[in-house]
Amino acid sequence: MNEEKWGINGHVEILYLQDVTELKDYYQVEDIFGKMIQSWNTKLPGYEFVAKTLLQQLIIAIAQNTQKQSQNYSTSLKVEKISTICIKR
Repeated sequence: MNEEKWGINGHVEILYLQDVTELKDYYQVEDIFGKMIQSWNTKLPGYEFVAKTLLQQLIIAIAQNTQKQSQNYSTSLKVEKISTICIKR
């Protein structure tokens, strides 16, 4: 944040999400989203900054959840391939 404006400096990685993504561990995402809504609705001093910060946390939580699912999927594919090889022997 610079001079009351939000901006992005430097290298930016794009967060690719499918049109519809099912979150396996959605509790953290749900909690952050609830805090963001509560902060926005109560309008306490600094609520805009708090809401923006929580939005960033929400995006990070979604990205981490998505990455965990991809890792679990690739691991399960490896296990499946190994078990298929073992069964053939």
